[in-house]
Amino acid sequence: MSVGIVDWAIYIPDNFVTAEDIAKETIIHGIDAKVLKEKFGIIRKCISAPDEHVSDMCVKAAKMLIDKTSLDPLDIDIIVYNGSQFTDYYVWPVAPEIQHRIGAENAWCYDLHALCFAGPLALYQVKTLLLSDDEWENALVVSGTKESYLIDYRDRDTSFMWDFADGASAVWLKKGYRKNRVLSGFFVTDGYYNHVYNNSGSKGILSELPKEKMRYIGVASSHREKMSKPRKGYRDFRDLSKANFVRVIRESVRKSGYTDEDIDYVALLHLIPSFRRQILSELGLNEMQHSSSLDEYGHLQSTDWVLSLDLGVKQGKVKNGSLVVAVGAGTGFSWGATAIKWG
Repeated sequence: MSVGIVDWAIYIPDNFVTAEDIAKETIIHGIDAKVLKEKFGIIRKCISAPDEHVSDMCVKAAKMLIDKTSLDPLDIDIIVYNGSQFTDYYVWPVAPEIQHRIGAENAWCYDLHALCFAGPLALYQVKTLLLSDDEWENALVVSGTKESYLIDYRDRDTSFMWDFADGASAVWLKKGYRKNRVLSGFFVTDGYYNHVYNNSGSKGILSELPKEKMRYIGVASSHREKMSKPRKGYRDFRDLSKANFVRVIRESVRKSGYTDEDIDYVALLHLIPSFRRQILSELGLNEMQHSSSLDEYGHLQSTDWVLSLDLGVKQGKVKNGSLVVAVGAGTGFSWGATAIKWG
């Protein structure tokens, strides 16, 4: 029995900040708009309104999907929220809020917290769930993020997170659907690189709190040291990360019964351009044919693979018969990939 992607929707806020806007703050580090575009891959990124929260964006994406398809909310069996842990309130589940606001009264729900590799993980996990019970048929996988609000451009140590942006997505998975079949996934974790963020909740806080009192995301000094030290035979964290990106892509494809040569499109999360090209090159692929840049959107956490897939379809890179790999990686540190046979 197969599980396929019937359709999807992406909510992108109306507001954007450009590299030129960001450079007004990063220039204190000697980083101008040209460097942000060419080195960081930030041409612009989408930003939500202060009073537009994660649940709001997720509901908008879910309703967009329902409006464009034949999906009846009452036919949804499972709703999984797999987005940011920085949500409307402290210690608060998002999936039940989505369920209530879209009228999916028959769905049971849960939140999957796996940071930026939760996309491919949720895809594979929900496929497995649907196949585990005869009575479950339809699932909604919803992701949202507002993490642009956690970034302080004055902190050079957090520069690898300056691309954080806002938005949401919703994906409809259906058991017995023979198109766009979800295949196998593969996941890796290296807890040596785990570090602590200092987050604040958002609803009722971000819209009221002066910028100078915001509790921005931070990086521990021990984390900075670990990132630059060799580990397990790798030169540094970037070298190890590249190897793990390639590993999870290859293993998800192998487990699905294919080889590197069969890969047609890699739905990568937003990465700096040089690193993105290195990963693809290791697989014998190039960006122009086999992936799409998210440099006009920024990093939307677990929505990235959906956005990349959407761009790939629109740009004609993803076609009937294409082998697609959804890829993510998140602090903790984990990497993951799930293969999809398109068409």
